[in-house]
Amino acid sequence: MTYINVLDKTKDSVIDSDYLTIKIDYKYAIEKLFPLINRLDFQRNSLNKKYYKRLKQDIIDGCVLPPLTIAFDDEKLKELIGNENIEFQEISELLDTNIDKGFILDGIQRLSVLKEASEEDGFELNTSLYANVILSNSINKLLYRMIILNNGQRPMSARHQIEILMNRTIDHIATDEKYQQFIYSEKHSVRGDGKSKLKKEILVKSYLAYSTKSISIDNQKIIESKLNEIISDKIVSSEVKNSEIEFNIIFNFLIEKIENNKFGYHKIDLIEWLNNENNSIGLFVGVANNNDFLNIDYAELMQIIEIIEEFIENINPSKVKVSSVRRTVVSDVVKNYKKFLEDEDYRNDYILGI
Repeated sequence: MTYINVLDKTKDSVIDSDYLTIKIDYKYAIEKLFPLINRLDFQRNSLNKKYYKRLKQDIIDGCVLPPLTIAFDDEKLKELIGNENIEFQEISELLDTNIDKGFILDGIQRLSVLKEASEEDGFELNTSLYANVILSNSINKLLYRMIILNNGQRPMSARHQIEILMNRTIDHIATDEKYQQFIYSEKHSVRGDGKSKLKKEILVKSYLAYSTKSISIDNQKIIESKLNEIISDKIVSSEVKNSEIEFNIIFNFLIEKIENNKFGYHKIDLIEWLNNENNSIGLFVGVANNNDFLNIDYAELMQIIEIIEEFIENINPSKVKVSSVRRTVVSDVVKNYKKFLEDEDYRNDYILGI
């Protein structure tokens, strides 16, 4: 027997995602939804103790919590539930069967407080709880919707929510047998990983840069609130909702080139080059502005990297911040790679302008 009651089903045409309203109870939330918060690497800081205590007591006294938001980026589930002829009961069963594939897009703290409250006397397991469910086939689309919905009223910072989604996407790829040998995390690294694998933390930053189409994603001198606003605005204005290039496509491109590089036919170590976050961020931003770059072959990629390094060598480090210039140069060259490959005058003019 399922404990999910589907109340409504509609379509979010902007992000091409099915949107459900469901009703569950506290018992189901604790047993099935609370474990989902452990799927996220990034956790929010604890709530204000006074607020935490008040909310916990309100739950025990029988309050109805604001709706949670559960998200799925599962192509097959989206297709099944998107069927026009499907009955609500069948949707309920599908959701219940696949609930462990979802993640909490909004409501992690509420679930944490709910779990604490459930251990106290007077807690009612059958109290109703409502949730929205978004079924998408794209993290980029979920990212866009999340920013639009939360902009101007954000209990969790925009940057933090974005990092959760980025992190989850890369975690999902990293658990695939095909890719396990290519990604490592600093938290779980062993000696030699940095020479043979791509650093997960850099990939998260690079994907964030890709989604904002901007190399300026971690300027620590900008106040946090302003940074959140800037990131939100850039993601919305970059129209990621219409992007057809997902992270796994870019990652497959890189893996293919890394495999070629292993044969040692080139002096540049591609993994070492990509594990410089300025190179990786610049490349991802360049790809965001010109998806055609993903059609180049290995020889062309290495030729482009040689052009980039030649430009960097001509920079006077006493006059500029090399890390920032490197990001800019990589992004510019990737974005306009055809001109840089084919037009020597264009290259010469560019280097004079650095």
